[in-house]
Parts: sequence; C-alpha cells; structure tokens
Amino acid sequence: MGVQGGDRQQGGVRRWDDATIRSALAQFLGDRDEWPTYREFRAAGQAGLSEAVRQHGGARRWAAEMGLPASRLMRERTGPHWTEQSIARELSGFLADQVEWPRYVDFVAGDRTDLYRAVAKHGGSERWARRMGVRHVRRRGGPSTHWTATRIRERLGALLSAHGRWPTQAEFAAAGEARLLSAMYRHGGVQPWQAEFGLGPNRRGNTPRRAPPRLWTEVRIMSAISPLIRALGRWPTEGEFRAAGLGPALSAIYRHGGSDHWQQLLGVSSQRPPRPAWSDERLTRELALFIGNRRDWPRYSEFAAGHRIDLYKAVARHGGPEMWALRLGLHYPPSRGAAHTYWTPMRIRDRLDPLLCGRRQWPTDAEFAAAGEARLLVAIRRHGGVERWRAEFNVAPSVRDNGSPTGRPRVWTEATITAALSPLVHRVGHWPTGNEFRAAGLSPLLSAVQRYGGSAHWRGRFAVSSRPAPSPEPIDKHS
Repeated sequence: MGVQGGDRQQGGVRRWDDATIRSALAQFLGDRDEWPTYREFRAAGQAGLSEAVRQHGGARRWAAEMGLPASRLMRERTGPHWTEQSIARELSGFLADQVEWPRYVDFVAGDRTDLYRAVAKHGGSERWARRMGVRHVRRRGGPSTHWTATRIRERLGALLSAHGRWPTQAEFAAAGEARLLSAMYRHGGVQPWQAEFGLGPNRRGNTPRRAPPRLWTEVRIMSAISPLIRALGRWPTEGEFRAAGLGPALSAIYRHGGSDHWQQLLGVSSQRPPRPAWSDERLTRELALFIGNRRDWPRYSEFAAGHRIDLYKAVARHGGPEMWALRLGLHYPPSRGAAHTYWTPMRIRDRLDPLLCGRRQWPTDAEFAAAGEARLLVAIRRHGGVERWRAEFNVAPSVRDNGSPTGRPRVWTEATITAALSPLVHRVGHWPTGNEFRAAGLSPLLSAVQRYGGSAHWRGRFAVSSRPAPSPEPIDKHS
C-alpha cells in the first residue's frame, strides 16, 4: 500500500506541510538505517514526497529529525564544494588497490560520476593520477594527447590579447574556444592559468548590466505617438503603428485606457478616407487601362506583375473573369482554370437549390463553409456574382451575427459596441469570457472592446462581475 500524506487541493494537487511530511516519512522510512536516495524515493512512487522534503528544509534537516544518518550520495552532492582534501579522500577510497587510473565507465559503474566531474574541474585526471600514485593511461582519442600545457598557453594568450581581461564562459564559447576552457579545467583548473597571466576572475558584477526597460507613462505615450498622428492627420491603424516602429506604444495604449480614450484625448478620429467601392463602371474603367490593346484575358501572374491583385480580386468578387472577358470582348481560354470548366451555371443551380431551400436570406460565408460549399461560393462569384444568384432565387441579403449586412466591415463605435454587448451580457449574467464571445460569433466585438477602453472599462459600464458567481453547494440534511 502506498504512503498516504498531504491533503489534496481541488484538481488533485497534494498540499504538503511539516505534519504531513513527517507522517509520510515515518511510513516510508520504516526500519531503514540510512536516509534513502532520490532513486529509492522514486522507485517507491514517492518522488512527490522527496520534492516536498526538498522544499521544506532539505534532506539534511529531515534526516536529522528522523534520526537517520545522511546517505553517501547526499553527503557527496549536498555537502560543501569539492576541495583538494575531499577529492583526495574520496579518490583514496574509490581507487583502493588499483594501479591504473579508472576509465569513465568505471566511475559510472561505481555511481561516482560526481567524483569524476570534480577531478575534471580540479586539475584533470592526469594530475590526480600522479598525486594518487597510479598509472595514467593516455587512451586514444582522449583530450590529454591533444591539449598540452604549451598548447593551452598559446591559445589562451591569443584569446586574452583580444579581450584584455579574463573571458566569461559565454565568451569562450563565442570565440570557438569551449574546448580550451575544458582543457584548462583538466590541467590544473582556471585559477592557475589566471595567476600565470596576471588576471583575476571575471566577476559578473563587473559586466555592465542592460538598462531596465523604460516604463510607458501617459506623457511618454503622448510624445511617442504625436508625430505620427500629426503626419497622418488622423488616428493610425495598427499596421501604421507597427510600420512606424511604435508597436510597444500601441500595446501601452491598450493598457492605458484603449484607443478610444486616446483619440478623445488627442481630438482625432480613426476614420480613414473611404475607399472607392468597386462598381461596374470602375471595374470597366480599371480593366480597360490595365488590359490596353490586348485581345486575350490576362493571367493571374500578369495581374501580380502589374501590382493589380486588388483588381484581380474585385473581378473575382463581381462576376468572375469569364464574365468580364465576355463583356470586354476578350478571348478567355477555358483551359486556364479547372473551376471554370467544372462549375457551370447548371451545376451551380443544382448545388444552390438544396442549400437555399426554406431560407429567406442568403447564407453567410461561414454557413457556406460549414455546409462544405466553400468552392460553390467561389464559383458563384466567378459566374455573375452573389447579387445575380440571390436575385434568381429571390432571397434577401445575408446578415452578420452582429446585425450588419454582409459587405464592408462594420465600423465600431461606443454605441454599436453597447448595442451588441447588451444581449450577450444579459444572457450570460456576467462579463463574457473569450470563449463565450467566440461561441456567440462575436470575436470582432471582443476585438473592438479591447481597442475601445478594454474589458475592465466595459465591465464597469455594465456593472457586472468578470466571472459567474459560484452556485452554493447543496446542504446535506442527513449530515
């Protein structure tokens, strides 16, 4: 049976305190005469208890409290830093009667990789073999045959002449001298080499620290965005903020009242000059200028090369290239697009009829996609456009979830945000979460809320809490 200990919070996370640790340890330790290693904790399924011990005073504290001596590994790994005396003492016990320096696998087999690392950091195996009176074998491929004291001295001299001080570990690596640093650890350690070159250790405190980021205050925001606003004569778009290198300023604006607050403060409007709509007259005029005297319909690559993707997209949305080629008296090769040869008016009509059956309004783009008819919608736009087919089936224009007809994106104002928010807030009874906005199809509304004051501002307007109040737990009358 597993050790029981620690109350569980909601979600199953165990809560440890001194009493529960003491109780769990008493059950786990049993008749042991030495403090267990982490591997023994983990093998018994008590890794959580080991972590709790570490966070509440450490293994030494609890071993003393439970009346157990520290384990050998705990003495080695949690004791003081390795010294010359401690390395010599541990090596004496590990080498025993050996006459040859052990290989790395021998240290691993004896579970003494900590001693192996200590040797490497304090002079290297060759030095300690001489000191302990055992033969050091220079095995093929070992670094000791490559890195001699002379070679270390030459490479280190070149590196120090460039730096003028003792480099940090990162600077050794950046200079491609990570192996040189390892070789110094194996040949006496870093300190003797620093002393030889007359340099002290590189203290981190000597390295100039990066200045902390400046805080965004209202004064700083004002001074940062004013030049851009003066140049545009209006409130910039998000893309214009980022293009001007003012992305951090825009983030600060969202945190300090939102875009609407700053527009009112600076007396500017976010309205850009309206883009001219793509009417039949404009399309005819633009196409005539683009096509010139040619007799065939241009390819997509030609629209792209002429920087007229906007014209290509407008054609696709207003009847499609085949219709406009016919209207302008141009040859349109039917082999250029599988969609034009596959989607005929008869096929479009056959696919539209069941989709519109019983409907009084044209489906939205999302409804076409949900019905698996996204390609049908593309074909409709290429064969006369939505208006033509809507008129043929005698249905009204589609309406977005927020109440605006499909077409141009909705312009959000305080009034439209309030009108769109009210039904949702009253329905859920609290400030909606992001998932509730999205589930209601109101992701654009959530974006507008964040731009115009933020959630806290609008939550205060509607005087609602940010989360639903927890329902009271039923009272057990029999308890």
